[in-house]
Amino acid sequence: MLPLHLLNLQECLDVYPMVEQYLPDGMRNPNLWATSIHAFGFNDGVVWLSDIRIGHRANIHVVTWGSNYDLVKHDVVQFLMGLYNLVRLEALIPSRNYGACRLAETLGFTYEGMMKKADKYDGQFVDMAIYAKVKEG
Repeated sequence: MLPLHLLNLQECLDVYPMVEQYLPDGMRNPNLWATSIHAFGFNDGVVWLSDIRIGHRANIHVVTWGSNYDLVKHDVVQFLMGLYNLVRLEALIPSRNYGACRLAETLGFTYEGMMKKADKYDGQFVDMAIYAKVKEG
C-alpha cells in the first residue's frame, strides 16, 4: 500500500503555505492552486498533478518539507500514471533546480529539452527543463 492519500480542498489549502514558494507567480493564489490540481499527501510532503488529460498526459510536481524523497519512488509515479491511465507524465522544472532535475532522472524521466523564459518566479522569467516519463508499449 502506497503511503499516499488524496487531499481534499481544505487539506490543499492547509498545505498551500508550504508549497507556495515553489509555485510560479501565476499559481500563487491558494484558491486557484487548490482547485486546479489533484494533490496527494504523504508523511512529509505533497505530490500533485496539474493539466490532467485523463487517458493521455499530466504534469507532476513534488514538494517535501523533510529530506525523505525515498517516498517519491517509481511506485508512486507508476501508481499515478495508472490511476489516471496516463501514457505521458511531464515534469517542468526550473532549469537551475539541479536537485529536482536529478530526482526526475532518478525516477526514470528523460530530459527532452528546454523552454526559454517559459515561466515567471518572483518576477523573473526562468527557463524550464522538460522531463517526461512515457508509458512503455
